[in-house]
Amino acid sequence: LVDLNGHCGKPQFEVFAHKPAPIAMTYMGHPGTSGAAYVDYVLVDRVTAPPVLAHHFSEFLVSLPCWHVTSYRYTHNFERLGGSGGAEGSSRLSWPAEATRTAVGLPPEVVVLATFNQLYKVSAAHFGAWSNALRAAPRAVLWLLHFPLPAVARLTAEAAAAGISLRRLHHAPTATRTFHLARSALVTAFLDTAPYNGHTTTADALWMGVPVLTLPGGLMQARVSASYAAAAGCMHAVGRSLREHERMAVAVAVSRSFASSLKQCLETNRWSAAAFDTVGWTAAFDQGAHMMCEVRRHGKPTSHLLLPARHALGFTS
Repeated sequence: LVDLNGHCGKPQFEVFAHKPAPIAMTYMGHPGTSGAAYVDYVLVDRVTAPPVLAHHFSEFLVSLPCWHVTSYRYTHNFERLGGSGGAEGSSRLSWPAEATRTAVGLPPEVVVLATFNQLYKVSAAHFGAWSNALRAAPRAVLWLLHFPLPAVARLTAEAAAAGISLRRLHHAPTATRTFHLARSALVTAFLDTAPYNGHTTTADALWMGVPVLTLPGGLMQARVSASYAAAAGCMHAVGRSLREHERMAVAVAVSRSFASSLKQCLETNRWSAAAFDTVGWTAAFDQGAHMMCEVRRHGKPTSHLLLPARHALGFTS
């Protein structure tokens, strides 16, 4: 029995407490431990939950080559993405005509730093670092998701207090998946939030070939973007301190060659990276499920299950 909700939305752990299945596992909905003795396993990878951090989990770890993948090779294979790696059975999507900088209200020649994470995820420390980067890079603008509205108002006030002209703040309304992905390609680099990272939004950006500047923390929800970056084969935008995160934001804004190198890495790996390989992920999950069942045949689980990783990791904390 697999829990896909965790402590988010409408938790269903009362069902799991009755042990309706011999094996219980939690995955994705809440990126972290359930804290429940009746949940046997949690699905992770070596970035979201390195074995050295296993003591933070009440469950045993099932560590796959990557924590999560998208199905965009099948569902959002835009003609403009190029390459010949489209998944079998997928069709190329036309580019939405309204997905241009002019149409969305962005100046055509500026550097666009953006976050499409819900704005309650933006910490004061990170917004301070982004404000510093904007002051250091006068050609850059900040494009924010226009949701939720109370957070929009507060961040606007914080930007003004930091001396940032409000003409450099732009706002993106919520949108359909196809248009949202296409407009993501208008961005120079995405700025990730902490201590709760972007999850789907990070995958969206990386699929569209846009680097995500992230700073992993000590908890699983603060390491998801780094996991996606590792699975996409491009760890160059993963920082080790808030100061480095800020310096990277300045670097992509003032150095076209640096920004281009990050984009090129993602575009090169798009058709081979584990981050977008649903077939490979399901095969790994199937292997992990068989391992769990085999352990159950011999009694209760007593150790973590670590499948081989496909990508190299550059950090453990």
